[in-house]
Amino acid sequence: MLINLKKYWYNASIRKKLLLFLGAVILCISTFSIQLLIITYSYINNFGGSINEYFKINMLQQNNVRNEQFITKYFDDLQMDNLAAFNQSVDSFYVTLQEINNNSHSLEAYLLIRSIQNSFDSYSEESSAAIRMQRDGNKDFTTHYYKAYRINHYIDSYLSQLLELSLREGNTVYDHMVRDAKVIILVYALFILLFLLLCLVLIFALSNYLTKPIEHLAKLSLQMSEGKLNIETMAVPSHDEVGTLTQAFNVMSSSIRKLVSDLQAKSVIEARLHREEIKNVKNRELLKEARFLALQSQINPHFLFNTLNTVSRVVTLDRSADAIKLINSLAGILRYTMGDNKAHATLQEELEIIEQYVQIQQYRFGDRLKVDIDCKGIETGMVTIPRFTLQPIVENSIIHGLEPKVEGGHLRIKAYIDKDNLMIKIIDNGVGIHKGKIKFILQRKSKEKAGGIKSIGLSNVINRLISFCGHKDCYTIKSKQGLGTIVIIKVPIKPIKR
Repeated sequence: MLINLKKYWYNASIRKKLLLFLGAVILCISTFSIQLLIITYSYINNFGGSINEYFKINMLQQNNVRNEQFITKYFDDLQMDNLAAFNQSVDSFYVTLQEINNNSHSLEAYLLIRSIQNSFDSYSEESSAAIRMQRDGNKDFTTHYYKAYRINHYIDSYLSQLLELSLREGNTVYDHMVRDAKVIILVYALFILLFLLLCLVLIFALSNYLTKPIEHLAKLSLQMSEGKLNIETMAVPSHDEVGTLTQAFNVMSSSIRKLVSDLQAKSVIEARLHREEIKNVKNRELLKEARFLALQSQINPHFLFNTLNTVSRVVTLDRSADAIKLINSLAGILRYTMGDNKAHATLQEELEIIEQYVQIQQYRFGDRLKVDIDCKGIETGMVTIPRFTLQPIVENSIIHGLEPKVEGGHLRIKAYIDKDNLMIKIIDNGVGIHKGKIKFILQRKSKEKAGGIKSIGLSNVINRLISFCGHKDCYTIKSKQGLGTIVIIKVPIKPIKR
């Protein structure tokens, strides 16, 4: 039988071996714990019974005192509430006394309880007789009242004796429990010590049997990870998972030696190529950003020239309040232009600058200039466009489209979403633009003698839009001379980088 058991253990899987060992340990611990719980519950139950008995005897003493108080109050003021309370207290006394009697275990306690019961019966009879005679108007009721009073004191004495007896018996039981507990603690301590020693021996044996081959495998694997590929071939210790793992490790080690050298060479080449690629991408992005910011910076002189012209005219006319407002608007625009070097801005920020600019221009045109902005259905703070894009277009529409008309005109800015694109239309009913001029602007010439500053501003906007969108279909101009001009901007919706 031992030979068969040894063979079964040798061929069993690691899972079965661990389950057998853990099952035996859990069974022993469970048996020990259940037995300990049973003993603990027994001790708690005995102790609780003693405490409950003391409490009930104390309740009887309090009941006895209340009985005397209630009947005395009744004879003093003849209130029925006191009589009802007395009767209720008497009933409660009987119930509690019966509970104590049911739980008594000694002859002395039984005799004391019988004495208390007989005395309380006499007390109840004398009290009832006194109450009846008082109701009948018989003045001799006091005789029965004083008899009941003396019996009440006898009952109190018996209750004190019963409490003392219960305390002595409880102390005796407690002494026995303490002695038994010491013996139980000693027995269980020895059992735990022996059990721990046995577990340590079994764990050590099982650890050597199962983990030594694994530790050897780990050691050889660590050597391979450090580059020491010429390792020894392991012997197969058993037919379980460890044996299977050992066989597989021996096969893999020879293959790894061959593959590692090839992988190392390839990884060096790939790492070098990856670093070069990242470097090139970063350089392209930095160059693109530098070009973008350089284009944006060209707008500042253009805008400042036209705006300061307007401010100077207002100051010349001695309109100081209007001049302050104009300067504040100009300061807001300059803060926006020179505040940071971000290439992009939200549509909301661009529209706020338009409002500042329009406020400046309305000092020049008065009622001749009307401007409407329609962005319904768009969260303007969540979409971006190239920074300082709308102002040059609006400036071009006002100065070169509406200003030549004596009656002035109407400028409208409309923004809406079309699929994945933000569409912005700048519409004016000005004098319009000649077709040849539109072609020249769309060619993004950097210099023009006839148009001067105007063409530089628009070509800059177009260049930055193309850089932002990555294609040339982002800017369209439609115009008819004498009717007006429509500028259409189409930019992809890009998430805001927080």
